[in-house]
Amino acid sequence: MGVAEILIDYDSYSTETDENYLSCYVYFALCDLMEHHLVNAILMIIIGQTFLMIKCKISF
Repeated sequence: MGVAEILIDYDSYSTETDENYLSCYVYFALCDLMEHHLVNAILMIIIGQTFLMIKCKISF
């Protein structure tokens, strides 16, 4: 599953908690690594971390 597909599916995760967000991003990153999509895996980790930081800043 590529980055674009996950970004399109973003709304389906919007009701989940931060932990579920993180686990989804980690899961997709691991899937990309298994399929030798190293760039996608790195992007997923960066997107996931950035999202969590932004969400934390908004909530406080």
